[in-house]
Amino acid sequence: MRGITGQSGVFPFHGMFFTPLHEVVEIKPNSIVYLGHIDATIVERKDGELRAGPVIPLVDQAVAGFSGGTWDISVTDQFDDDVTAFKKDFPALTNASIDREVLPAWDKQKATEWWNNH
Repeated sequence: MRGITGQSGVFPFHGMFFTPLHEVVEIKPNSIVYLGHIDATIVERKDGELRAGPVIPLVDQAVAGFSGGTWDISVTDQFDDDVTAFKKDFPALTNASIDREVLPAWDKQKATEWWNNH
């Protein structure tokens, strides 16, 4: 799982981001797996740190904070609360069996090195 892509903004600004996870995940066919609760917060980027999003378009990415920011990511096990919320939002999961395989702690250095090499 390379990461999470998304977009955010309020008219007329529209920014895009990529939250790098860089984890190998094996999911068995016909299974549902809880990978953890991922909190990704944008913080000010320092020299050499990976960006939260691309630089272009300049104004949109800057206003959204993605081009000048980097990530602080935490992965926690909130299985009971998260699964309860998912089952409420997605009734098809009510009787589903959900496996728990929480991702390891995020490694910012690993993510930065991958982006610098690609």
